[in-house]
Amino acid sequence: MSDQTSLWRRILTWAQAHATVKNVATLLTGTVVSQVATLILSIPLARLYSPAEYGGLALYQAVVALIATIAALRYDITVMLPKSWSEARVVKSLATLCIIIVSVVSTILACVLAGRVGSAFHSSTLTWWLPTVGLSIFLTAETTNLQYWLNRSDRYKAIAINRMVASVMTVLCQLALAMITRTASGLILGSILGLAIAYAAAIWQARDLLSKPAGEYPTMRQMARRYRKMPLMNGPNTLVDSLRVNGISFLIARVAMEALGQFNLAWRITQAPVGLLTSAIGQVYLREFSQTARGQLYPVTKRALTRLALVGFPVMAVFAVIAPWIVPFVFGSAWAEAGYISQALTPWLLVVVVTSPLSYIYVVTETQGRLLILAVVLCGSSLVWLWLTPLSLLPSIWVLSGIMTVLLLVMIIMAVLTVKKYDRSAPSADEVA
Repeated sequence: MSDQTSLWRRILTWAQAHATVKNVATLLTGTVVSQVATLILSIPLARLYSPAEYGGLALYQAVVALIATIAALRYDITVMLPKSWSEARVVKSLATLCIIIVSVVSTILACVLAGRVGSAFHSSTLTWWLPTVGLSIFLTAETTNLQYWLNRSDRYKAIAINRMVASVMTVLCQLALAMITRTASGLILGSILGLAIAYAAAIWQARDLLSKPAGEYPTMRQMARRYRKMPLMNGPNTLVDSLRVNGISFLIARVAMEALGQFNLAWRITQAPVGLLTSAIGQVYLREFSQTARGQLYPVTKRALTRLALVGFPVMAVFAVIAPWIVPFVFGSAWAEAGYISQALTPWLLVVVVTSPLSYIYVVTETQGRLLILAVVLCGSSLVWLWLTPLSLLPSIWVLSGIMTVLLLVMIIMAVLTVKKYDRSAPSADEVA
């Protein structure tokens, strides 16, 4: 017994000495709990709502996600870069201002275009609920903004709890609304309520960090100008990537809502093991990359890629084998196609695990233009293929998965070359100062 106690103490001592491992473990614990709880609660949910109803939810969420990812104009992630807290506070406020403006404009446009968009996708549900996208955009983007603020303050436990609250409360609200209506409206309203609860929880967790101590602060205009590369270069990267991910949903929806429902469930199920890694590791490595001195970034990047590959491959390999059987067994026979789609997605999402922190490298090295080129290629290749494919849904997804896998492997090569060049180059004037 004493030997086991001694071993446990050595493990704890090692983890405390390695901050990155400790932080990843904290976020990973929260993500595991939220993912497992959400999957368990999604079992009765999938039996209460049909694939077509899930398709309506997926289409609404695609509209929200397309805009929410760039609502802060990437000033949310920029909060990690300033050395001083006074500058960081102004950047955080700048991100919030951008989110409010984008949300209001989105609401106005949604009200004007709701009928046309609903008719284009043959969805009366979308027509009714599209005017609420501005609210969902604000809740999603501002919660993310607060999570980056917590990240800067090393509040990884708070981030983990917030993610659990967001995912679990959304499903619980959707389950509760199933007693009233088993339509896409119940799923959409449940998602909005879940977002609102997560936002309130984030405000509470960051309440002591939101006050602005007395002192001199730069203006928002000064910070916007200093970090103008974020909206000008990193913003388009994020927008193109969001267009690719959500454009896939739009193109599948034009075939049938049921097809989108099958794909959406498959994507969420396959993303579950991926999400156990990427969401936790991405934010932690963002902090490590931003604090790594020039000349030391390549070893950190190499270590990150190696760890992610070693962890991700066995998880995704096992899932690929069991997906066609386990998905319809757990969620019901109506979701049999989702199991085969999950299997087709695994090569693509395995590489997503490995590349999950690499986009932050381009932020730290201020070479977002290179990532933009690859993002455009990724977006164009996937959407053009789905637009022109003569194949049915499942074989089309297999081909799409192969295309994305190859292109993401190219992204790894680009990131490594970028890091090596960055380490060899001289520091900028800002870094010297």
